[in-house]
Amino acid sequence: MRSWLAIAASVILVTIAQLIMKQGMTELPPLSSQLLAISELKAHWQAILLVCIGLGCYALSLGCWMLALVRLPLSLAYPCLSISYILVTLFASLLFDEPFSIAAVFGSCLILLGVTLITYKPAKKAGG
Repeated sequence: MRSWLAIAASVILVTIAQLIMKQGMTELPPLSSQLLAISELKAHWQAILLVCIGLGCYALSLGCWMLALVRLPLSLAYPCLSISYILVTLFASLLFDEPFSIAAVFGSCLILLGVTLITYKPAKKAGG
């Protein structure tokens, strides 16, 4: 049970990391040599902080992932990470006004179906 909670935490943290880093990167000017100037760093400290928080969420996600891998087979655990694709797509649509089309809904349903099929364990029959 703890392993599945670790996977859920990893998926949530990697989703948060993507969203926070997207926000931070959109607030930064295009990357150039001027960005390395101290005055530029000071002017964009909030955006840089968001990117660093996103990277921190990635690190925490990795820690959760490693905890999950101790007990779960990789062939069961790994497909669960694809749930983050659905979450990022959904929240990017809500937070950043990115498109969320019928194709994205259909694709998300296929991902959920695939994860369900891969992780499904039929119940054992009594007396058998």
